[in-house]
Amino acid sequence: MRCLSAQGLRWLFAFSVTALLASFPGGGGRPPAAQAASAQLAFSPSPSSVAVGGNVAVNITVANVSNLGGYDVHVQFNPAIVNVTSLVDAGFVTGGGNIVVCNPATIDNSAGTATAACATISPFGTPSPGVSTVGPTALMQATFTGVATGTSSLTLTGTTLENPNGNPIAAKPGTGSITVTAAAVGGVTELIDGRALPPQANAAGASRTPYVPLLIAAGLLAAVAAAAGYSLRRRNSA
Repeated sequence: MRCLSAQGLRWLFAFSVTALLASFPGGGGRPPAAQAASAQLAFSPSPSSVAVGGNVAVNITVANVSNLGGYDVHVQFNPAIVNVTSLVDAGFVTGGGNIVVCNPATIDNSAGTATAACATISPFGTPSPGVSTVGPTALMQATFTGVATGTSSLTLTGTTLENPNGNPIAAKPGTGSITVTAAAVGGVTELIDGRALPPQANAAGASRTPYVPLLIAAGLLAAVAAAAGYSLRRRNSA
């Protein structure tokens, strides 16, 4: 008689238990348990805006998730419009009851990608349950710098979530965008096509402008009067 392997024994045991439960009245007619909805990943705020040369912080949020123990986040953006200066854990996963280790972010502003990951470490056996949330909660925070005017889309393609045991959690990644606006430099606002708007005159400067021609005219009249008086005095003295 051929011996069953350990995997075969586990399969046989599971099959026997299933058959036993199905033999009870109503045992085989129970409806399957409803499957939980997928976790939601999103950018917040989105859309965002920043001036050229300025910085803006955007959270990567997670919602409708339970027993979360780690993640592998992949952010994609247009490097001609924005760059990523930092991508850090927001403290949600690391603030739970397990030991969670995060690696430093890898940022490639030439390719337009930024990645970072955290995972639960269990040196003493089975880990505790992970963290859970229903409403959107910050998972990570990314800081973007405006490079040039325009709009960059933000995506999370390839991002995954996992429970404390390292098993995947179904997740639906969202999208976002950042619009970079022109920056005001030295009182001149640069337009997208390279032209410039002159700085707007303030109220005090505008109120003084009509008096300049009057002052010039008064000066000319005074000069003419002085010249006429000098000529008259010379004539009388002669």
